[in-house]
Amino acid sequence: KGTCPAFVFANELILRWMGVSTLTMLVTCTNQTPSS
Repeated sequence: KGTCPAFVFANELILRWMGVSTLTMLVTCTNQTPSS
């Protein structure tokens, strides 16, 4: 829990250029980081 937000933050800019919603990144982040 720490690299996720940074990863999403950095990708947010790239995703915006592509036209992808940040929600997709958040969902992927949650999927990759299971709540333990």
